[in-house]
Amino acid sequence: MKLWTRNRTLTGAALLCAAFVSTASAEDLVNVDSRVVTYRSTDLDTPQGVRKVYHRIQSAARVVCHMPDPREISGYPLFQECYDIAVGNAVQKIGVTPLTSLHRSKTQHGAAGSPPPA
Repeated sequence: MKLWTRNRTLTGAALLCAAFVSTASAEDLVNVDSRVVTYRSTDLDTPQGVRKVYHRIQSAARVVCHMPDPREISGYPLFQECYDIAVGNAVQKIGVTPLTSLHRSKTQHGAAGSPPPA
């Protein structure tokens, strides 16, 4: 049996995050952070595997969107918007129903910095 590995990158979300800054020039939007989220197609065959992939997506989004220090409350709204877009885009690109369902359940009542339930 051959295992396929897929790679996903969260570049588009970081780009959209940068676009929210009204003073950003087109040149500023070219250099955005990205993170590759790797998984095997078999990772998405079980609920536990889906949760692990989702956690990897969340972790990557926190990095590319530059999660602010909790004491820097002024940076949180921009981070939250970037994070939401990054995670949503990554889930959409993977396009697997169990992952999409998990994401929908999290976005209805979860915060960006919250780890997934064990």
